[in-house]
Amino acid sequence: VFAAASAWRCHLLIQIFNLGFLPLITAALSSRLRCLGVLDAPIADGLVVAMAVPTTSNMCVALTTAAGGDAATAVLNAVLGNLLGVVLTPFLLSKLLSEGLGGEGTNTNLALTTTLKRLLRKVVTPIGVGMVVGSVPAVSLWRSAKASRRKLLTRITEVLLLTTVYATFCETISSGVMVTLPQLLVLLAVLSTLHAIAVGALFGLAHLPSFRLDRKKIVAASSAEATKRSLSESLCCALSTEWVSGGGGGGGGSKLALLSCPLLLYHPMQLVIGSYLVPHFRRFIALSEEPGP
Repeated sequence: VFAAASAWRCHLLIQIFNLGFLPLITAALSSRLRCLGVLDAPIADGLVVAMAVPTTSNMCVALTTAAGGDAATAVLNAVLGNLLGVVLTPFLLSKLLSEGLGGEGTNTNLALTTTLKRLLRKVVTPIGVGMVVGSVPAVSLWRSAKASRRKLLTRITEVLLLTTVYATFCETISSGVMVTLPQLLVLLAVLSTLHAIAVGALFGLAHLPSFRLDRKKIVAASSAEATKRSLSESLCCALSTEWVSGGGGGGGGSKLALLSCPLLLYHPMQLVIGSYLVPHFRRFIALSEEPGP
């Protein structure tokens, strides 16, 4: 872990790319697609939301470990990215969706301080309460006594998340707001292209001599991009915006569904592509290993 923490160049590269370069490029692209009339404003804005959130910690570490990469680096970057994302993601959304690259076609009215307050209430406070409760000896002992109990808590979390998504889309369908097939096809093409470019770009940048990364750290950095987007954090960020929470008028649930549509497509797609890349990453690492005696 200490060796992973000392690899500051790797962490700097991943965080700047994930929470800086990629959201800016996506904002410019979504603005262009919106101006051309290819995507509706909420769906185009959803692209920015999807690319402005940090990596998922579980899948990033799992894929890095499966590929034989530096798991400690993956863990540290996932934790660092999610901590930075609590502040940087709403800041990015407040800038990219309400001014500048967001363009005049966007109906969002994000107030950074209001968004941060809502994010504090809906994300930081529950996490803090959970950490405090989890640190109670009796609770910690009950949770760690059996593996089945940990699995049960994980399943409860997944069910609650799926329930939120299901309820959101039920409200969307009942209100008559739908994503057309042409927009869905364009969205799939844009997301797959963005994903391929992002993974390839980070893989290439990690090879630069100035970063001084070995192959296991290169795989860890690439895996962080191959499984980048956190579904739960994106929904929390969307729910925390004034546009969804009521600042833009009625229909908040419908807006949330359209805003989260890119991420709901991107989430399974990145898992499939990330799993496909595992054997290729494994062979890439094997090329640098010396043959045994």
